[in-house]
Amino acid sequence: MTGHMSKFALLCQAARLLGQDLHAISSDSAVDDDNWMQLDRTLRSMLAASLKVGVPDNDQITFIYSALLALHTSWIHPNGGVVPDTNRTQHSKDVVQQITEKISVNLVENQCLFNRNFENMPPWGVLFAYRICVAHLLSGRETPKSFTVVKTMKETLLETDARWNAAGAYLQLLEAQEIINKF
Repeated sequence: MTGHMSKFALLCQAARLLGQDLHAISSDSAVDDDNWMQLDRTLRSMLAASLKVGVPDNDQITFIYSALLALHTSWIHPNGGVVPDTNRTQHSKDVVQQITEKISVNLVENQCLFNRNFENMPPWGVLFAYRICVAHLLSGRETPKSFTVVKTMKETLLETDARWNAAGAYLQLLEAQEIINKF
């Protein structure tokens, strides 16, 4: 019971942090450096704690990665009202690249998704697949690994569309983003 409660507590904390992320990136003003760094450190600590348990909860880890992507994607391509910070932008691109490397190892090389029942995939798994694709479209860094990861994420969205209608909407948004990026 204790293990279940600690997983629930971590998931609640991750949800709270994701809410803070989304609030911070949706505001028109620049995010306070201290708050941004605190969110980043807290999410990374939660990720490390989530990985150190006997049987890691992949859905919880995905949720934390989604929050990290939300936080860092906003600095790869900041909104019009925010003056770009080149150090933060570079750091954010590096974080997205690290997450991509991890996805490449876990999903593509180790084929973690092939054992997954898409009927049981939570909605934040779909959000994560979408977010990683958007992050790569905005970063302008295409490597063979990132191309494979994006391709795998799009396939995941296609397969989960029957369960989560949002997956189809995310695919349409990605197609539109790809067209916009070509111009």
